[in-house]
Amino acid sequence: PGFSSLTRSQRLFATCSGIHPKSLSINGDEVFLFMDMRMEFQWVSYGMTPCRWADATTTFNSRLMAANPSYIPKMPRALLNKLGEMEKKISEHVATGNYASKSGKTEFWTKHCSAVPLGKNDGKTLTGPGTKRTRKPQTCNRCQTIMYPGPRNSPENHKLGYCSDGVSQKNLDIQWPQPQGIFTKGKNFYPIPFLQTLRLIYDELIIQKRPIGELAMESQAFVDLVGKQVCELEKTLVFKLDCLGPEISIDTSIPDSFFMKNNNTSYLRLDCLSD
Repeated sequence: PGFSSLTRSQRLFATCSGIHPKSLSINGDEVFLFMDMRMEFQWVSYGMTPCRWADATTTFNSRLMAANPSYIPKMPRALLNKLGEMEKKISEHVATGNYASKSGKTEFWTKHCSAVPLGKNDGKTLTGPGTKRTRKPQTCNRCQTIMYPGPRNSPENHKLGYCSDGVSQKNLDIQWPQPQGIFTKGKNFYPIPFLQTLRLIYDELIIQKRPIGELAMESQAFVDLVGKQVCELEKTLVFKLDCLGPEISIDTSIPDSFFMKNNNTSYLRLDCLSD
């Protein structure tokens, strides 16, 4: 009832509260379905893109609901986080040579540790029982991707210092993946694409009334970023730029009128959401 009385910005971010907590995690029996599908579709972090995550989530939810309609459909981030978690566990089992579960049985981990290669070396798997390589692959804590699955300069390898969306891999406060064109090389931020994206997502969520769960993975991550950093300053809606990190460089072609400063903190004006 009170939704219509909210400002544009408040309406945008209020939609996030409609996300069911269980849609952001995979637990219990859901894990077995996830791992079987990981093997079937050969899901591996360095081979996944936002589009592939969207397709994987649609297929996973279809099978999940077929198994039990009472299950809560998952969002792509749930699959992203679970794959990152399981790849780390697989690496640990391979490195130690211990494939026992808590029950003491080895069937589950023996099966899944050899199901999907976590790296490449002249076509030979780098994981699985009997492998000669025991060094655990390095994983990016931000995008949950195995960083160096291939040889030096392989296109599948993680960029040095930044993720595929252009955000610094050190900035864990900004969810992966952000929409393309807003960040580049871990050190550049472009306000105009940011503001254009903000307006487009507002139109999708508020004007078209699309549920946030139906938005692209990049849009969901963008809403999370903006929702955490928006505030009101001198009756003006602004985005706190400090969250981008001290090393970020902001496009200097933007007029000063786009920005505000208060107590040594810089802000980007969000006039595109003004009522």
